[in-house]
Amino acid sequence: MTSEWKLRDVLAPLKAMRIAVTGVLMGTANLIPGVSGGTMVLAMGLYEEFIEAVADVTALRLRPARVAFLAILLAAAGLAVVFLASLILYLLFIAPSFMFALFIGLTLGGVPTLLRMIGQVSLSCGVAMFAGLAVMATIAFTTQAADMPRNMAMDFVSGIIGTMAMVLPGISGSYILLVLNQYDRVIGAVDDLRRMDWSALWIVIPVGVGVVAGMAGIANVLRYLLRRYEKVTLGFLMGLLLGSVLGLWPFGRAPTEKILEKRSPEQLRVYAESIGLPVAAGLEGRARIDHILVAWSLTEKSPVIVARKHPEAMLRLFAEREGLIVPADLQGAALAEHVVRSWPPLQAGNPSTREMVAALFALVLGFAATVMLGRLAPKG
Repeated sequence: MTSEWKLRDVLAPLKAMRIAVTGVLMGTANLIPGVSGGTMVLAMGLYEEFIEAVADVTALRLRPARVAFLAILLAAAGLAVVFLASLILYLLFIAPSFMFALFIGLTLGGVPTLLRMIGQVSLSCGVAMFAGLAVMATIAFTTQAADMPRNMAMDFVSGIIGTMAMVLPGISGSYILLVLNQYDRVIGAVDDLRRMDWSALWIVIPVGVGVVAGMAGIANVLRYLLRRYEKVTLGFLMGLLLGSVLGLWPFGRAPTEKILEKRSPEQLRVYAESIGLPVAAGLEGRARIDHILVAWSLTEKSPVIVARKHPEAMLRLFAEREGLIVPADLQGAALAEHVVRSWPPLQAGNPSTREMVAALFALVLGFAATVMLGRLAPKG
């Protein structure tokens, strides 16, 4: 473990700036499905200090340096979430490939820092690294959308899950929330609260309580592991970090419901035309959004996912508008499978040369930014 910081270390201008920038990256990452805020902390070389601070504060061991560290980090993260939510939703709509490539670069930029922390890679460290990579591969390639309730109890659970994005590098809490069909509810409530819609507190407060409870448990476990089995634990975290990019392929990504809800009618019309969905371009309001969402779901070619995401009435209405013939006796997954087979995929899957060049630039930019910021005010 690294030596414990003193209060003067935390408040030194360069180190305070490094902590604040890490907080902004952490908060921004938590807004994006598939991206982990914990990865940003790890990439910036502050992960061990973060775990120690969270474990101490949640156990009411209020050491000034650790309280100040968390205050700067979480304040910056909170401000990023509140004030960047609308901007991130907009950028994910107009430039999804650029944004996801940027976060791939930001994530991979932490590899040099973590390698320096590990030092010589032992066999046990290598095995742990492979195990972490396998965990992320499983999440990226085998997880399917679930049909979960939307209530206060689930909001509390969502807060605990969201903690994964802040504490565990590579495990994206926002992605897991998306899988559990809770992402747009939580991120939408945060944006509504920013616009002073106080009814959103009925969602935000249970989520916040869950975040605190989950953070206390996970941080104390990680601190124990880092103290007793540092290199093996760091190897596992490296595997999580490397594997986190597996679910961030930047091209052909579907927008979420909340992203579409925040767009103007003209933006939605232009978007529907750009992805080869003229029927949706001719619709209005909620009907247009639903049609776009169903179309994107169909491109996944999984009847199970389609049936879980959309009610039968919505699928039948989609088929009717697209001129598809659907037997009246089909239900559930059978209905979804019939629509999947009958409807041609969207045209949005093949990126243009310009889009690929922009994504490559974003990846390099993100990598370089993390490497440089990670070297800001070296630890001592």
